[in-house]
Amino acid sequence: MCITMPIIASAQQNSFTVKGRMNLSHDGEKVHLYYTSFGKSMHDSTLVHNGAFTFEGHVDAAGLAYLIAGTVLSTNDIDFYLAPGLTHIVTTDSLKNAKIGGNEIATDYCRLMEPVRPLQRQKMNHTLKYHRIPKAEIEHPPAKELLNKIAKLDGRIAEITSAFMADNPDSYVTLELMIRRAGGIIDHAVVYPSFHKLSDRIKNSDKGKIFAERIAKAGKMVAGASVPHFEALTPEGKTLNLRTILNSGKYTILDFWASWCSPCRKENPYLVQAYNTYSRKELNILSVSLDSDPGKWKAAIEKDGLLWQQVSGLKGWKDPVAVLYGITALPQNLLLDANGIILAKNLHAEDLLKKLADLTK
Repeated sequence: MCITMPIIASAQQNSFTVKGRMNLSHDGEKVHLYYTSFGKSMHDSTLVHNGAFTFEGHVDAAGLAYLIAGTVLSTNDIDFYLAPGLTHIVTTDSLKNAKIGGNEIATDYCRLMEPVRPLQRQKMNHTLKYHRIPKAEIEHPPAKELLNKIAKLDGRIAEITSAFMADNPDSYVTLELMIRRAGGIIDHAVVYPSFHKLSDRIKNSDKGKIFAERIAKAGKMVAGASVPHFEALTPEGKTLNLRTILNSGKYTILDFWASWCSPCRKENPYLVQAYNTYSRKELNILSVSLDSDPGKWKAAIEKDGLLWQQVSGLKGWKDPVAVLYGITALPQNLLLDANGIILAKNLHAEDLLKKLADLTK
């Protein structure tokens, strides 16, 4: 159940208080709170005393938090939105059935999750059953039926979530769900119109402005757009300019990767195949690494046999080129013509090889 309560102003803008009440049978039990504060993962714990517990701390913005009673592996838990101000959590049995109120965001999230949580529990039960099935029986009808049930539950949860987002354009939770759905690689054609259905209050929130910037960058990285030029350092410490690569008159794959990125490393053999097949006449590759350790970067280049041009600012996710191009997930790539116009985006494995074969016929 969701309860809307007046928010009590805090003496400090970023401070929060969580007040909880549980059955007296939980007295002496430890309650754990997990949340994020100023970019750091936080964990706090306290004991239930006279059926009550309290947490206090600071957060820079609203975000998902998790409350667990008992051991950290307990299933007596609940997720909720923690925000500056006061949040009440009240239950007479399990935290899963708790009533949550206090701040607007927690109340909105509670409204969303009331119909979703029962479906999530069903999904968890089916998933546990599926994982108990012996490998020899994984293709049998009972296993397939469980997968079918899980898929239907996922579909129903997605429907409820979409309906909530459509009905609540002035909710911070809708923005959070939109960001979560967009993921690290934003589909501008899908996300842009959805974002602009949000209220001005939500779009102009701190997180709304940051998301708007990501959407704007994604809009500049679509087929037909011209990429921004840049220069960066090679492993030898020399400056390399994108224009130098494009001036060869060939197609160019602009590849974003890192030595620590397993999917990137799995993608490299396809890039090697593409380079070996087309580099003499039709293709250049320029790889931008989001590494921060020069030794690991250079070792990965050698181990994977990457013979083409490599650059990196060795600043991880803060690499200037990655920031310029709005890269927040790996691997990613852009296929460019000789003028720096994007022909395709994020083609991987066989899809990339097929596209190159079509272009070079």
